[in-house]
Amino acid sequence: MKYKVYLVVLLIAGLFLLGSCAKEEKEGTQEEQQTEETQEMQQQIPGDVMLTNEVIDKFLKEYPVVHQAFTEKSEALKGMESDDPVVSSKATKAFEELKAELAKDDIDVEGTAAIARKVLIGVMYIQMKQQVDQLDQLRAQAANPETPPQTKAQLESAIAQLEEIEKNGMEIPQGVSQAEITIIETRFNDIMKVMQVNMGPAAQAQPAPAPVQPTAN
Repeated sequence: MKYKVYLVVLLIAGLFLLGSCAKEEKEGTQEEQQTEETQEMQQQIPGDVMLTNEVIDKFLKEYPVVHQAFTEKSEALKGMESDDPVVSSKATKAFEELKAELAKDDIDVEGTAAIARKVLIGVMYIQMKQQVDQLDQLRAQAANPETPPQTKAQLESAIAQLEEIEKNGMEIPQGVSQAEITIIETRFNDIMKVMQVNMGPAAQAQPAPAPVQPTAN
C-alpha cells in the first residue's frame, strides 16, 4: 500500500496544482475530493521533515525528476494495486528499481513524497482560505442575472460548502505548522510554476496569496 501512496502523492500533487488554475465554479467538487486524498496522504506517508526555504529549494529541483520518472513508469507501477501476486511482485520490483535509479542522483523517493505531501496540504489550505475570503465575490457572481444557470448552480454548491467551512472555522491542517504555511506562501509562485510546467503547458503562476493569519482556538 505504501508504494501506491507514494505514487498517488507525487502524481496528485502535480495534478492538483495544475487544476487549481481552473474556474472558480468547479472548486466545490474538487475540494471534497482533495480533502479525502489529503487525509489518506496524512495517514499513510511515513516520515516527516520541517519545511524551510532550503528544503523547498531542494524539493523544487528534485520534484521534476521524480515526477517524470513516476510518470514514465506509471503503467508498470499500477500493478502494485493488483491482487495477483505475480503482477504485484513485478510492479514492486519496478518500483524498487526506480528508487535505486533515483538514489544514484541522491534523490530519496520517501523524502520527496513526504515534502510533496506537506506542500500539497499547505497549498490546499491556503487556497481554501482564499476562497472563503472571496465568498462575497462568489455570491455576487451567483446573483448576477447574466450568470448561466449551470454556472450558477455550481457556484451555489461551492458557496454552500465554503460557508460551512467558514462556520466551522479554518484550522491549520494537522502535520503542518504555521511557520511552514508561511514558507509555502512565500514560495507559492515557485511551487506553482515548477509543478505546472511538469504537467505540461499551463497558465501563468497564480499571484502569491496574502499571509494567512493563525486561527484562534
